[in-house]
Amino acid sequence: MGFLDIFRAKEKRYSLSEAMRIIEKELERLDTENLEQANRDAMRVESEIRQLLILIDEFSRKPTPELGKSSENVKERFCLLSRKQLISLGTPDKSRPHDFLRAVSMTLDALGGLTQRQVLHINFFFKEDFKPVGKKINEISSIISGGAGVTDHHKAVEMNMKLASMQNKKKLTENSIAACEAELRNSEGRSVPGLPRHPDTNSLNAVESKVSSKKQEIDSFLSVQKTLKKYLYVSEVREPVVELYIESPSSALIADENLSVLEHLSRAAELARGGKIENDRKLEIIVNAAPYLRKSREELAGLLKNLELEKKKYFDELELFENSIKERAGMLSDRENKMKTLEKTVKSEKEELDAVSRGIDRTSAELLLLVSRILDANVIL
Repeated sequence: MGFLDIFRAKEKRYSLSEAMRIIEKELERLDTENLEQANRDAMRVESEIRQLLILIDEFSRKPTPELGKSSENVKERFCLLSRKQLISLGTPDKSRPHDFLRAVSMTLDALGGLTQRQVLHINFFFKEDFKPVGKKINEISSIISGGAGVTDHHKAVEMNMKLASMQNKKKLTENSIAACEAELRNSEGRSVPGLPRHPDTNSLNAVESKVSSKKQEIDSFLSVQKTLKKYLYVSEVREPVVELYIESPSSALIADENLSVLEHLSRAAELARGGKIENDRKLEIIVNAAPYLRKSREELAGLLKNLELEKKKYFDELELFENSIKERAGMLSDRENKMKTLEKTVKSEKEELDAVSRGIDRTSAELLLLVSRILDANVIL
Protein backbone atom coordinates (compact mmCIF):
# COMPACT_ATOMS: atom_id res chain seq x y z
CA MET A 1 0.00 0.00 0.00
CA GLY A 2 1.37 3.41 -0.98
CA PHE A 3 1.73 6.28 1.44
CA LEU A 4 -1.06 8.30 -0.22
CA ASP A 5 -3.46 5.34 -0.16
CA ILE A 6 -3.78 5.80 3.59
CA PHE A 7 -5.55 9.12 3.00
CA ARG A 8 -7.61 7.98 0.00
CA ALA A 9 -11.25 7.33 0.83
CA LYS A 10 -12.32 3.76 0.46
CA GLU A 11 -14.63 3.12 -2.48
CA LYS A 12 -18.23 2.66 -1.39
CA ARG A 13 -19.74 -0.72 -2.33
CA TYR A 14 -23.40 -1.68 -2.11
CA SER A 15 -25.56 -4.49 -3.28
CA LEU A 16 -28.45 -3.37 -5.45
CA SER A 17 -30.97 -4.00 -2.68
CA GLU A 18 -28.91 -1.93 -0.22
CA ALA A 19 -28.49 0.86 -2.75
CA MET A 20 -32.22 0.97 -3.49
CA ARG A 21 -33.07 1.29 0.21
CA ILE A 22 -30.76 4.31 0.42
CA ILE A 23 -32.22 5.86 -2.73
CA GLU A 24 -35.81 5.29 -1.63
CA LYS A 25 -35.07 7.01 1.67
CA GLU A 26 -33.51 9.98 -0.12
CA LEU A 27 -36.47 10.02 -2.50
CA GLU A 28 -38.89 10.57 0.37
CA ARG A 29 -36.98 13.74 1.25
CA LEU A 30 -36.87 14.91 -2.38
CA ASP A 31 -40.58 14.24 -2.86
CA THR A 32 -41.39 16.41 0.13
CA GLU A 33 -39.29 19.25 -1.25
CA ASN A 34 -40.90 19.02 -4.74
CA LEU A 35 -44.47 18.40 -3.58
CA GLU A 36 -46.03 21.55 -5.07
CA GLN A 37 -44.64 21.03 -8.58
CA ALA A 38 -45.40 17.33 -8.43
CA ASN A 39 -49.04 18.12 -7.65
CA ARG A 40 -49.27 20.37 -10.70
CA ASP A 41 -47.73 17.63 -12.84
CA ALA A 42 -50.07 15.01 -11.39
CA MET A 43 -53.17 17.11 -12.10
CA ARG A 44 -52.00 17.73 -15.64
CA VAL A 45 -51.27 14.04 -16.18
CA GLU A 46 -54.70 13.12 -14.84
CA SER A 47 -56.29 15.44 -17.41
CA GLU A 48 -54.17 13.97 -20.20
CA ILE A 49 -55.19 10.44 -19.17
CA ARG A 50 -58.86 11.37 -19.63
CA GLN A 51 -58.03 12.49 -23.16
CA LEU A 52 -56.08 9.28 -23.73
CA LEU A 53 -59.13 7.23 -22.73
CA ILE A 54 -61.20 9.11 -25.32
CA LEU A 55 -58.58 8.41 -28.00
CA ILE A 56 -58.50 4.71 -27.09
CA ASP A 57 -62.30 4.55 -27.39
CA GLU A 58 -62.10 6.18 -30.82
CA PHE A 59 -59.37 3.73 -31.84
CA SER A 60 -61.49 0.76 -30.72
CA ARG A 61 -64.45 1.92 -32.85
CA LYS A 62 -62.47 2.35 -36.03
CA PRO A 63 -63.06 -0.46 -38.55
CA THR A 64 -60.29 -3.01 -38.81
CA PRO A 65 -58.54 -2.97 -42.20
CA GLU A 66 -58.75 -6.21 -44.16
CA LEU A 67 -55.02 -6.75 -43.79
CA GLY A 68 -55.32 -6.59 -40.01
CA LYS A 69 -58.25 -8.99 -39.53
CA SER A 70 -55.96 -11.71 -38.15
CA SER A 71 -54.71 -9.29 -35.46
CA GLU A 72 -58.12 -7.86 -34.56
CA ASN A 73 -58.10 -9.72 -31.25
CA VAL A 74 -54.81 -7.99 -30.34
CA LYS A 75 -56.43 -4.61 -30.92
CA GLU A 76 -59.53 -5.55 -28.90
CA ARG A 77 -57.42 -6.87 -26.02
CA PHE A 78 -55.28 -3.72 -25.98
CA CYS A 79 -58.31 -1.41 -25.87
CA LEU A 80 -60.07 -3.42 -23.17
CA LEU A 81 -57.07 -3.89 -20.90
CA SER A 82 -55.61 -0.39 -21.34
CA ARG A 83 -58.95 1.18 -20.36
CA LYS A 84 -59.03 -0.92 -17.19
CA GLN A 85 -55.42 -0.01 -16.39
CA LEU A 86 -55.91 3.72 -16.87
CA ILE A 87 -59.22 3.86 -15.01
CA SER A 88 -57.69 1.94 -12.09
CA LEU A 89 -55.13 4.74 -11.60
CA GLY A 90 -57.84 6.89 -10.06
CA THR A 91 -57.02 10.45 -9.01
CA PRO A 92 -53.78 11.72 -7.48
CA ASP A 93 -53.48 12.14 -3.73
CA LYS A 94 -52.28 15.68 -3.03
CA SER A 95 -50.12 14.42 -0.21
CA ARG A 96 -48.48 11.77 -2.42
CA PRO A 97 -48.50 12.97 -6.05
CA HIS A 98 -45.23 11.22 -6.77
CA ASP A 99 -46.88 7.86 -6.15
CA PHE A 100 -49.47 8.71 -8.78
CA LEU A 101 -46.83 9.82 -11.28
CA ARG A 102 -44.81 6.65 -10.71
CA ALA A 103 -47.93 4.51 -11.10
CA VAL A 104 -48.77 6.26 -14.38
CA SER A 105 -45.24 5.75 -15.64
CA MET A 106 -45.35 2.05 -14.80
CA THR A 107 -48.78 1.69 -16.40
CA LEU A 108 -47.68 3.34 -19.63
CA ASP A 109 -44.71 0.99 -19.81
CA ALA A 110 -47.06 -2.00 -19.74
CA LEU A 111 -50.16 -0.45 -21.30
CA GLY A 112 -52.51 -3.01 -22.79
CA GLY A 113 -50.33 -5.90 -21.66
CA LEU A 114 -48.90 -6.29 -25.14
CA THR A 115 -45.96 -8.53 -25.91
CA GLN A 116 -43.24 -7.20 -28.19
CA ARG A 117 -44.73 -9.16 -31.08
CA GLN A 118 -48.19 -7.73 -30.41
CA VAL A 119 -46.76 -4.21 -30.29
CA LEU A 120 -45.35 -4.84 -33.75
CA HIS A 121 -48.79 -6.02 -34.89
CA ILE A 122 -50.42 -2.82 -33.62
CA ASN A 123 -47.81 -0.59 -35.23
CA PHE A 124 -47.92 -2.46 -38.53
CA PHE A 125 -51.61 -3.18 -39.07
CA PHE A 126 -53.13 -0.18 -37.26
CA LYS A 127 -50.37 2.41 -37.64
CA GLU A 128 -52.47 5.38 -38.78
CA ASP A 129 -55.42 4.62 -36.50
CA PHE A 130 -53.13 4.15 -33.50
CA LYS A 131 -51.03 7.26 -34.13
CA PRO A 132 -53.15 9.66 -31.95
CA VAL A 133 -53.01 7.17 -29.06
CA GLY A 134 -49.26 6.76 -29.37
CA LYS A 135 -48.76 10.51 -29.56
CA LYS A 136 -50.79 11.10 -26.40
CA ILE A 137 -48.86 8.39 -24.54
CA ASN A 138 -45.60 10.12 -25.47
CA GLU A 139 -46.96 13.48 -24.31
CA ILE A 140 -47.88 12.07 -20.91
CA SER A 141 -44.49 10.41 -20.61
CA SER A 142 -42.82 13.74 -21.42
CA ILE A 143 -44.76 15.51 -18.67
CA ILE A 144 -43.68 12.89 -16.16
CA SER A 145 -40.05 12.74 -17.25
CA GLY A 146 -39.71 16.53 -17.51
CA GLY A 147 -41.46 17.46 -14.30
CA ALA A 148 -40.05 18.26 -10.91
CA GLY A 149 -41.41 15.00 -9.66
CA VAL A 150 -38.94 12.95 -11.66
CA THR A 151 -35.31 12.88 -10.69
CA ASP A 152 -32.67 10.24 -11.10
CA HIS A 153 -33.95 8.86 -7.82
CA HIS A 154 -37.43 8.46 -9.30
CA LYS A 155 -36.00 6.85 -12.39
CA ALA A 156 -34.05 4.41 -10.28
CA VAL A 157 -37.12 3.46 -8.23
CA GLU A 158 -39.23 3.06 -11.36
CA MET A 159 -36.56 0.99 -13.06
CA ASN A 160 -36.27 -1.20 -9.98
CA MET A 161 -40.04 -1.72 -9.95
CA LYS A 162 -39.95 -2.47 -13.65
CA LEU A 163 -37.11 -4.93 -13.09
CA ALA A 164 -39.09 -6.69 -10.36
CA SER A 165 -42.12 -6.87 -12.65
CA MET A 166 -40.03 -8.31 -15.47
CA GLN A 167 -38.44 -10.87 -13.15
CA ASN A 168 -41.90 -11.90 -11.96
CA LYS A 169 -43.06 -12.17 -15.56
CA LYS A 170 -40.01 -14.28 -16.36
CA LYS A 171 -40.82 -16.64 -13.51
CA LEU A 172 -44.46 -16.93 -14.56
CA THR A 173 -43.43 -17.57 -18.16
CA GLU A 174 -40.92 -20.23 -17.09
CA ASN A 175 -43.61 -21.92 -15.00
CA SER A 176 -46.04 -21.77 -17.90
CA ILE A 177 -43.48 -23.29 -20.28
CA ALA A 178 -42.72 -26.06 -17.79
CA ALA A 179 -46.44 -26.80 -17.38
CA CYS A 180 -47.00 -26.87 -21.15
CA GLU A 181 -43.99 -29.12 -21.71
CA ALA A 182 -45.19 -31.47 -18.96
CA GLU A 183 -48.64 -31.57 -20.55
CA LEU A 184 -47.00 -32.18 -23.91
CA ARG A 185 -45.10 -35.15 -22.51
CA ASN A 186 -48.28 -36.48 -20.93
CA SER A 187 -50.11 -36.15 -24.24
CA GLU A 188 -47.35 -37.95 -26.10
CA GLY A 189 -47.36 -40.77 -23.56
CA ARG A 190 -51.12 -41.05 -23.28
CA SER A 191 -52.27 -44.33 -24.75
CA VAL A 192 -54.91 -44.55 -27.43
CA PRO A 193 -57.18 -47.61 -27.72
CA GLY A 194 -55.91 -50.12 -30.26
CA LEU A 195 -57.70 -50.81 -33.49
CA PRO A 196 -60.87 -52.79 -32.77
CA ARG A 197 -61.46 -56.10 -34.50
CA HIS A 198 -63.87 -56.08 -37.40
CA PRO A 199 -66.86 -58.33 -36.60
CA ASP A 200 -66.69 -61.65 -38.46
CA THR A 201 -69.50 -62.97 -40.64
CA ASN A 202 -69.03 -66.66 -39.90
CA SER A 203 -72.32 -67.12 -38.04
CA LEU A 204 -74.20 -64.97 -40.53
CA ASN A 205 -72.72 -66.85 -43.47
CA ALA A 206 -73.60 -70.20 -41.90
CA VAL A 207 -77.26 -69.26 -41.42
CA GLU A 208 -77.44 -67.72 -44.91
CA SER A 209 -76.07 -70.96 -46.31
CA LYS A 210 -78.74 -72.98 -44.48
CA VAL A 211 -81.48 -70.63 -45.70
CA SER A 212 -80.19 -70.88 -49.25
CA SER A 213 -80.05 -74.67 -49.09
CA LYS A 214 -83.56 -74.92 -47.69
CA LYS A 215 -84.92 -72.56 -50.33
CA GLN A 216 -83.26 -74.59 -53.07
CA GLU A 217 -84.76 -77.75 -51.60
CA ILE A 218 -88.27 -76.24 -51.55
CA ASP A 219 -87.90 -74.64 -54.98
CA SER A 220 -86.79 -77.98 -56.39
CA PHE A 221 -89.69 -79.85 -54.81
CA LEU A 222 -92.25 -77.28 -56.00
CA SER A 223 -90.81 -76.92 -59.50
CA VAL A 224 -94.17 -77.05 -61.29
CA GLN A 225 -94.19 -73.47 -62.55
CA LYS A 226 -95.01 -74.45 -66.15
CA THR A 227 -97.99 -76.50 -65.04
CA LEU A 228 -99.24 -73.68 -62.82
CA LYS A 229 -98.96 -71.19 -65.70
CA LYS A 230 -101.05 -73.50 -67.91
CA TYR A 231 -103.50 -73.94 -65.05
CA LEU A 232 -104.03 -70.20 -64.77
CA TYR A 233 -104.35 -69.87 -68.53
CA VAL A 234 -106.98 -72.58 -68.83
CA SER A 235 -108.83 -71.46 -65.71
CA GLU A 236 -108.90 -67.90 -67.00
CA VAL A 237 -108.62 -66.57 -63.46
CA ARG A 238 -106.03 -64.52 -61.64
CA GLU A 239 -104.78 -66.20 -58.48
CA PRO A 240 -102.15 -64.08 -56.66
CA VAL A 241 -100.95 -66.98 -54.52
CA VAL A 242 -100.41 -69.14 -57.62
CA GLU A 243 -98.58 -66.31 -59.34
CA LEU A 244 -96.33 -66.04 -56.29
CA TYR A 245 -95.53 -69.78 -56.47
CA ILE A 246 -94.68 -69.36 -60.14
CA GLU A 247 -92.29 -66.54 -59.28
CA SER A 248 -90.63 -68.08 -56.18
CA PRO A 249 -91.96 -71.31 -54.64
CA SER A 250 -89.98 -70.98 -51.38
CA SER A 251 -91.05 -67.36 -50.82
CA ALA A 252 -94.65 -68.26 -51.67
CA LEU A 253 -94.61 -71.15 -49.19
CA ILE A 254 -93.65 -68.79 -46.36
CA ALA A 255 -96.56 -66.50 -47.28
CA ASP A 256 -99.01 -69.38 -47.79
CA GLU A 257 -99.74 -70.23 -44.17
CA ASN A 258 -102.76 -72.47 -45.00
CA LEU A 259 -101.08 -74.21 -47.96
CA SER A 260 -103.85 -73.01 -50.27
CA VAL A 261 -101.63 -73.92 -53.19
CA LEU A 262 -102.57 -77.57 -52.66
CA GLU A 263 -106.15 -76.82 -53.73
CA HIS A 264 -104.92 -75.23 -56.95
CA LEU A 265 -102.56 -78.12 -57.57
CA SER A 266 -105.43 -80.59 -57.05
CA ARG A 267 -107.50 -78.73 -59.67
CA ALA A 268 -104.51 -78.67 -61.98
CA ALA A 269 -104.20 -82.46 -61.55
CA GLU A 270 -107.88 -82.88 -62.47
CA LEU A 271 -107.37 -80.74 -65.57
CA ALA A 272 -104.36 -82.89 -66.46
CA ARG A 273 -106.37 -86.06 -66.04
CA GLY A 274 -109.03 -84.55 -68.29
CA GLY A 275 -106.38 -83.79 -70.90
CA LYS A 276 -106.91 -80.06 -70.69
CA ILE A 277 -103.31 -79.42 -69.66
CA GLU A 278 -100.16 -81.45 -69.95
CA ASN A 279 -99.78 -83.99 -67.17
CA ASP A 280 -96.94 -83.51 -64.66
CA ARG A 281 -96.29 -86.53 -62.48
CA LYS A 282 -95.00 -84.27 -59.67
CA LEU A 283 -98.49 -82.87 -59.18
CA GLU A 284 -99.78 -85.96 -57.38
CA ILE A 285 -96.63 -86.15 -55.24
CA ILE A 286 -96.94 -82.52 -54.14
CA VAL A 287 -100.69 -82.75 -53.51
CA ASN A 288 -100.04 -85.63 -51.10
CA ALA A 289 -97.04 -83.95 -49.43
CA ALA A 290 -98.83 -81.55 -47.12
CA PRO A 291 -96.93 -82.76 -44.00
CA TYR A 292 -93.61 -82.28 -45.77
CA LEU A 293 -94.58 -78.80 -46.95
CA ARG A 294 -95.71 -77.77 -43.46
CA LYS A 295 -92.47 -79.04 -41.97
CA SER A 296 -90.39 -77.35 -44.67
CA ARG A 297 -92.30 -74.13 -44.15
CA GLU A 298 -91.65 -74.22 -40.40
CA GLU A 299 -87.97 -75.01 -40.94
CA LEU A 300 -87.55 -72.21 -43.47
CA ALA A 301 -89.44 -69.74 -41.24
CA GLY A 302 -87.17 -70.68 -38.33
CA LEU A 303 -84.07 -70.26 -40.46
CA LEU A 304 -85.29 -66.88 -41.74
CA LYS A 305 -85.91 -65.76 -38.16
CA ASN A 306 -82.41 -66.87 -37.18
CA LEU A 307 -81.08 -65.04 -40.22
CA GLU A 308 -82.71 -61.80 -39.10
CA LEU A 309 -81.28 -62.24 -35.62
CA GLU A 310 -77.81 -62.90 -37.01
CA LYS A 311 -78.09 -59.88 -39.30
CA LYS A 312 -79.12 -57.68 -36.39
CA LYS A 313 -76.29 -59.03 -34.28
CA TYR A 314 -73.77 -58.49 -37.07
CA PHE A 315 -74.90 -54.96 -37.89
CA ASP A 316 -75.01 -54.03 -34.20
CA GLU A 317 -71.42 -55.23 -33.86
CA LEU A 318 -70.52 -53.43 -37.08
CA GLU A 319 -71.99 -50.19 -35.73
CA LEU A 320 -69.98 -50.58 -32.52
CA PHE A 321 -66.88 -51.25 -34.61
CA GLU A 322 -67.43 -48.16 -36.77
CA ASN A 323 -68.15 -46.02 -33.69
CA SER A 324 -64.95 -47.30 -32.08
CA ILE A 325 -63.00 -46.39 -35.21
CA LYS A 326 -64.53 -42.91 -35.23
CA GLU A 327 -63.92 -42.47 -31.50
CA ARG A 328 -60.31 -43.57 -31.88
CA ALA A 329 -59.81 -41.25 -34.85
CA GLY A 330 -61.36 -38.42 -32.84
CA MET A 331 -59.05 -39.09 -29.90
CA LEU A 332 -56.03 -39.13 -32.20
CA SER A 333 -57.16 -35.90 -33.85
CA ASP A 334 -57.83 -34.21 -30.50
CA ARG A 335 -54.44 -35.29 -29.19
CA GLU A 336 -52.69 -34.08 -32.33
CA ASN A 337 -54.48 -30.71 -32.20
CA LYS A 338 -53.73 -30.34 -28.50
CA MET A 339 -50.07 -31.15 -29.04
CA LYS A 340 -49.85 -28.65 -31.90
CA THR A 341 -51.43 -25.98 -29.71
CA LEU A 342 -49.07 -26.78 -26.83
CA GLU A 343 -46.04 -26.76 -29.13
CA LYS A 344 -47.12 -23.42 -30.56
CA THR A 345 -47.65 -22.04 -27.05
CA VAL A 346 -44.25 -23.29 -25.87
CA LYS A 347 -42.54 -21.78 -28.90
CA SER A 348 -44.29 -18.44 -28.42
CA GLU A 349 -43.59 -18.33 -24.69
CA LYS A 350 -39.93 -19.25 -25.18
CA GLU A 351 -39.62 -16.36 -27.59
CA GLU A 352 -41.30 -14.14 -25.01
CA LEU A 353 -38.99 -15.51 -22.31
CA ASP A 354 -35.94 -14.66 -24.41
CA ALA A 355 -37.26 -11.14 -24.91
CA VAL A 356 -37.99 -10.72 -21.19
CA SER A 357 -34.57 -12.10 -20.25
CA ARG A 358 -32.87 -9.65 -22.60
CA GLY A 359 -34.99 -6.88 -21.12
CA ILE A 360 -33.96 -7.90 -17.60
CA ASP A 361 -30.28 -7.90 -18.56
CA ARG A 362 -30.61 -4.52 -20.23
CA THR A 363 -32.62 -2.96 -17.40
CA SER A 364 -30.30 -4.42 -14.75
CA ALA A 365 -27.26 -2.94 -16.48
CA GLU A 366 -28.93 0.46 -16.86
CA LEU A 367 -30.13 0.41 -13.25
CA LEU A 368 -26.69 -0.50 -11.89
CA LEU A 369 -25.12 2.37 -13.82
CA LEU A 370 -27.78 4.83 -12.69
CA VAL A 371 -27.68 3.78 -9.04
CA SER A 372 -23.87 3.79 -9.04
CA ARG A 373 -23.91 7.33 -10.40
CA ILE A 374 -26.51 8.53 -7.90
CA LEU A 375 -24.61 7.15 -4.90
CA ASP A 376 -21.15 7.60 -6.39
CA ALA A 377 -20.47 4.02 -5.41
CA ASN A 378 -19.83 0.60 -6.85
CA VAL A 379 -23.20 -1.17 -6.94
CA ILE A 380 -23.48 -4.85 -7.76
CA LEU A 381 -26.39 -7.25 -8.07
